[in-house]
Amino acid sequence: MAIVRKTKIIGAALACLGMMLSTGVLLATQPSEKFTAARAAPQVRDVALAADGSLRGRVVSLAGIGLGGVSVVARLVGREVARTMSDETGYFSLAVPRGGVYEVQAGSQTTLYRLWAARTAPPAAAQAVLIVAEEDVLRAQMLPFKYWLVNPYFMTAVAAAAIGIPIVVHNANIDNRSGS
Repeated sequence: MAIVRKTKIIGAALACLGMMLSTGVLLATQPSEKFTAARAAPQVRDVALAADGSLRGRVVSLAGIGLGGVSVVARLVGREVARTMSDETGYFSLAVPRGGVYEVQAGSQTTLYRLWAARTAPPAAAQAVLIVAEEDVLRAQMLPFKYWLVNPYFMTAVAAAAIGIPIVVHNANIDNRSGS
């Protein structure tokens, strides 16, 4: 009789475990390659300066609408060299001292540009910059409950609780019946 009862309990426990753990969680693996800083190097865009040596561009929203009153700052080797505000339609012009690799910040958005004098720019260089200055778009973010579903320690605790609680309740019911 005891063997039959233990077999039922083990079978119920395995069934609960099978329902709790999905195949995707059981087959999940860790990423095969490590993240390296070299792969995440920022992209530098080539831009030709205007004939008067200024950097021209436009600050827009995610919808492509010009944003007025946005502070635009140019930095060369971490030192601020020019600052301006965009006009009501989002256009701006920055007077930079010379060509080089500049960090241009508009609102919370920062981008690297390689600025070229007007006649020395490569043919593929843009004539102006377009900066999308609203909040960054975050994609592929894992929702909190999904994090817990793929966490092996949490899933082990859930499986243990799913197995242990019914066993304790079942045994408590048996003890209550035998005592009366």
